Amino acid sequence: MQRLTTRAKMTFQFSLVTILTLLITGVIFSIGYYISSRIEIRKNLLHEINEVISQHLYVEKGRLILKRGEENELLSEHLRNDGTSAVIYNSEFEPLATYGMFKKYDSEDYNKKNKIALENVFKTGEYFIYTDGKSYGNRPYELVIYPVSSNGGVVGLVQLAIEVQLANDIVKLSVMILLGALLIGATISFIASYFISKQALSPLTVLSQQMNDISTSNLDLKIDTSGNEKDEMVVLSRTFNRMLERINEGVLKQKEFISTASHELRTPLTRAVSNLEVILLDLKEQSARKSIRRTKEELLNLNSILESLLALSNIKELKKVSEEVQVREEIDIMLKNFALDIKRKRLRIENKVKDTTINIPKNYFYVIFNNLLSNAIKYSRKEGIINISCEVKKDRCGIKISDSGVGIRSRDLGQIFERFYRGRNAKGNGYGVGLALVKEVCNKLGLDISVISGEGKGSEFIVSGLETV
Repeated sequence: MQRLTTRAKMTFQFSLVTILTLLITGVIFSIGYYISSRIEIRKNLLHEINEVISQHLYVEKGRLILKRGEENELLSEHLRNDGTSAVIYNSEFEPLATYGMFKKYDSEDYNKKNKIALENVFKTGEYFIYTDGKSYGNRPYELVIYPVSSNGGVVGLVQLAIEVQLANDIVKLSVMILLGALLIGATISFIASYFISKQALSPLTVLSQQMNDISTSNLDLKIDTSGNEKDEMVVLSRTFNRMLERINEGVLKQKEFISTASHELRTPLTRAVSNLEVILLDLKEQSARKSIRRTKEELLNLNSILESLLALSNIKELKKVSEEVQVREEIDIMLKNFALDIKRKRLRIENKVKDTTINIPKNYFYVIFNNLLSNAIKYSRKEGIINISCEVKKDRCGIKISDSGVGIRSRDLGQIFERFYRGRNAKGNGYGVGLALVKEVCNKLGLDISVISGEGKGSEFIVSGLETV
C-alpha cells in the first residue's frame, strides 16, 4: 500500500467498502432467507400433521386407528397435493400406512436410525423436527415425528416429511446472484471511486502545482486561500503561506547578514593587502619579504573565498541577461590572468576552441569557466597538459576542459558539486565553494555539467547545452 498513490489508495478503499457492504448485505439476506424458509416449512409441517391427526386418525380402546376407505383416499390425495410424505405408526412402531417417498426406503440402516428417533419421541412425548439430507436419495428433507396421545399416554406416532431442495436451490441461486452483484458492484464502484477520488483530490493537485512554482527566488508568492474557511485545503494553504513567510524572513536575514559581513570583512582585507604592498616596497630583507608575500597571498585567497561565498548566496537573484560571447576570446583572457601560475608549473595549454559565439550572460560564463580553469591549473602536475575544446552540434555546443592532475576518487565524484565538500585529493587553499557555484550557475541557465575522472588519471569537465549564435 505504501507504493500506491493517494488516488489509488482512495479508489481501493472506496471499492473495498462497497464490496464489503454488498457482501455483508448478501450474506445477511441469504442467511435470513434460509432461516425464514426453514421456520415456514416447519410451521407448515406442524399444521399439516395436526390436520392428519384430527381428520384421518382416531383412538379406540387405547389403539391408534386410521380411517379407511374414502377418508384414506382423501388423505393420500391431500398429502400428494402438498408434496408431503407420511408414515403412521402404532405403539409397537409398526406402520399402519405409508405415503409418498417413505414407500421407497426400507433399508436396514434407515429403519435402525429411524427407530431410534421414534423411540425417543415415544418416551418423551414431545415432537421432534430435524433435517436429513442423506437417507432419502441424497435429497434434503425436513421431517417431523409427532406423538399421538390419549389419556396421558402415547398410542402412536405420525412422521411427515417434505422436500426442501427448492429452498436450498433458491439459497444457492441467491449466492450466485450475490457473486455476480459483487463483480458488477466492484467494477462500478472502482470506476465511480476513480472519478470521485479525482474530483476530491483536484484541489490538492492545484495546490501542489502552486507549491512547485515557488522557489527561493520567489518566496514572496502566496498560495490561493479563497473559499470556505473550514475547508481542509484552505487551512492547509494558509498554514503553508505562514511557513513561507517564516522561511522568507529567515532567508532575508541570512542574505542581509552575508552582505553585511562580506562588506565589513572586505574593507579591512583590502586595507591589509594595501599595507603589505607598501611594506614590500621599502623592505630589504628577503626572509621578511617572503613571509609578507605569503601573508598577502593568504589574504588574497581569503578575499577570493569571501567573493565566492557572496556570489553563491546571491546566485538566485542574478539576472539572466544573455549576451553574445566569443568563447575563444574570453578563454584566452582568462588564461592570461593565470599566466604566472601556468608558467610556474610549466604547463602546456592546448586551446582547441574555434571561433564560436554563444548566447549567455557574460558574468555567468566567467564564473563557470574561470573556476574550471583555476581547478585544472591548480591540480595539474608540473609540465602537465590542459586541453580545452568545443564541440558544436546544430544550435548547441559543449565545452570540455581536461587536465593531467591527481584525478578524483570514484567515491568523491557524486559529491564534488556539493557546497563545502572537498575530496581526499583536493589540495591547496579552498573550502569547496567553486564547483558548487559552477553547478548552481549551470542549473540556473539550464545547462548540464558532468565530470569524467579517476584517481591519478586527471579530470575532464564537460559543460553542455550552451546556445550558439
